[in-house]
Amino acid sequence: MSEDFYQDFAVRTKEKLQPYFEKARHQGVNVRAEVIIGSIKTVLAKDFPDQHDVDLIVLGNTGINVVEKMLQGSHTNYLVRHAKADVLVVK
Repeated sequence: MSEDFYQDFAVRTKEKLQPYFEKARHQGVNVRAEVIIGSIKTVLAKDFPDQHDVDLIVLGNTGINVVEKMLQGSHTNYLVRHAKADVLVVK
């Protein structure tokens, strides 16, 4: 995939996040909406929390089964075990 593909995808994703970001901010929640391109496991577990003083990471459960998890791993599982911040998994 080209760099343009990832940049375009990041822009579209940030646009989709915007209504949720605005709703949280309107309700007084101190929140940031970031779209990150890179090795998401290590970026979310270590780099981003260190750079931005993150104290909570909220992730969705992937919904993959045990066999799929063994074959491909789980970003959520990795973050729960390795993140420097607390992790909340939403199902």
